[in-house]
Amino acid sequence: MFADLSRRAGFHVEWEAIDKDQFLEALTRELLEPGKMLDELVLPYSREGVLSVDKTASRLRVNFKRDEVAPAPGSDERG
Repeated sequence: MFADLSRRAGFHVEWEAIDKDQFLEALTRELLEPGKMLDELVLPYSREGVLSVDKTASRLRVNFKRDEVAPAPGSDERG
């Protein structure tokens, strides 16, 4: 939802550049004590201009700079 609202407002966030652990920590802190923790983390990754809906969806599929690849659903994780 945020991605679409920001697209309509004329900017986008480079979600894939944000470290997943930092994001989750900031999100947890924001939920426990609403304020500006999440804003402080996301603001440096805000960029002017909009991305197409397809480009936005593609970027949202990125797993926040993780090198590991999650096994496909139903696959045998033991290899």
